[in-house]
Amino acid sequence: MKLPIVSCVLAAGCVVQSPPPSYPGGAPPASSTPAAPTSSPATALPSPDLAVPIAPDQPMPAQSYSSTVTATLGAPVKALVDGRADIYSAAASQADPDRAGVLPTRIVLPQGTHLAVTFGRVTGKVGCGTGEAQSGPDGGSCAGGNTNIQPASGFSGIVDHEATQFLVGVFVGKTASAAAPAALDFSRGAQGTNFHALRPALGQVFFIGDGQADGAAQLFFVPDGASTLALGIADAYSFTGAPGYYGDNTGGFGVTATVDAAK
Repeated sequence: MKLPIVSCVLAAGCVVQSPPPSYPGGAPPASSTPAAPTSSPATALPSPDLAVPIAPDQPMPAQSYSSTVTATLGAPVKALVDGRADIYSAAASQADPDRAGVLPTRIVLPQGTHLAVTFGRVTGKVGCGTGEAQSGPDGGSCAGGNTNIQPASGFSGIVDHEATQFLVGVFVGKTASAAAPAALDFSRGAQGTNFHALRPALGQVFFIGDGQADGAAQLFFVPDGASTLALGIADAYSFTGAPGYYGDNTGGFGVTATVDAAK
């Protein structure tokens, strides 16, 4: 979050200066400082099953749509993912105020080993900055469609040179990681997004998108020691560098996930 710069001149009072624009060249913000909420939260959360569960063309409430849900082995669990969900606050009790987002959605995992998560359904869109650009779960072209985000808070960075604002996840253990794992690259010339299975490490941010490849649900294997799967967005200034600038995002995703024994 960028705050106004206040400078005081003796006998002349204080002058409030606005922070510099958050996007180079004064262009429309790719992902900029947060706008003050202009709407009240809904009395009831929308259904994750809706094609667009959180309208990306409407102002966001002060409260978060993200929540914590508990998965039971073999049973689908449904949740909303706020478009402002800061994946890098996955291990925190409050979202980092400097990144201007909200806590990510958290799926508490059942106990056991050799588990995998699948996503039977992911719906919705996330608005970018002014709300003119919108991205589905697999991401879009906001700020040129290039993601290259650095590690933060013990979590890895993430790279995808073809898309931005896609749904991401990270497995979190009961204790914080001592150091961030290596960043995964989901560009077409690297890992790509059309994989059938993925084995991310604890603290390694990974692409989920719609959770499907070639018409089948992708398998995301749960690493040893994981207690929670956090879901959110990987955001930054123009989606490059240190994570942040979540406050102007709108919309969000609805997810249906199942944790089961790996086959």
